[in-house]
Amino acid sequence: MQLEIPAAIENIDEIMAIYAAEEKVGQRLEKEIRDRDLDTCIRTATEYGISRREKILKIQPQDTDSLEDRRFRVLIKWYDDYPYTYNDLLNRLNNLLGNGNYTLVVLPEEMELKCLVELTRKQMYADFEKLMDEIVPMNMTMDIGLRYNQHETLHAFTHDYLKKYTHEQVRNTVLKGE
Repeated sequence: MQLEIPAAIENIDEIMAIYAAEEKVGQRLEKEIRDRDLDTCIRTATEYGISRREKILKIQPQDTDSLEDRRFRVLIKWYDDYPYTYNDLLNRLNNLLGNGNYTLVVLPEEMELKCLVELTRKQMYADFEKLMDEIVPMNMTMDIGLRYNQHETLHAFTHDYLKKYTHEQVRNTVLKGE
């Protein structure tokens, strides 16, 4: 917030001090307005906005949680709504993970649900599994996994075997032993 100073008072120290103080207050005000604007959406919310929603939803954040983990947990609870239907599940997955960041297959004849997700942190995966446990009927079996190969999966292969593949192939394809 840049105040315009009339030329007639530029050399008066007391007036310039008042303008400087007003400038600091104005900048803080503009920052607060920007932050509150960001807080209207969960995905862009600041620490303050997420903590307010956590209080509303009675979520107790862990000390080790990043702001991203906390946002994810708030998103899960914020859109919790009955009844749970297939379309509701798709909407939740799109809201939480984004379009195209998961694959979902429901096999009603076998009473099975298979879901592969793209998540970056272990805590998010645990929260996602908890959500699916709450939504999916108990008579259906669930197979939830990460879309990318993890270190645990790759640990079984030798470096000589893996060097045949590019980094992207190692990360994204299902690898089978020789």
